[in-house]
Amino acid sequence: VDRPIYIIPINKISDRWLVRYFNKKAAMLKQAMENHTMPPVCSARERWNNRKCVDYCDARAECDYSRELQLAMVGLAG
Repeated sequence: VDRPIYIIPINKISDRWLVRYFNKKAAMLKQAMENHTMPPVCSARERWNNRKCVDYCDARAECDYSRELQLAMVGLAG
């Protein structure tokens, strides 16, 4: 680090793509709630290759994938 500020270019995601993406996720969640089932597991990209599951996801206590991931991590640590 040799400067106080770095400019990092970030490509903007289109509003249309965001609306389609979140409408799809909302529909899957609504269907899962109506059927009393879990929604599909998030993709690896959505999970940030599991980092989101472990440290940030608000639903991790209810998610089968996240629970299995936590057990696997405990097994590796122990």
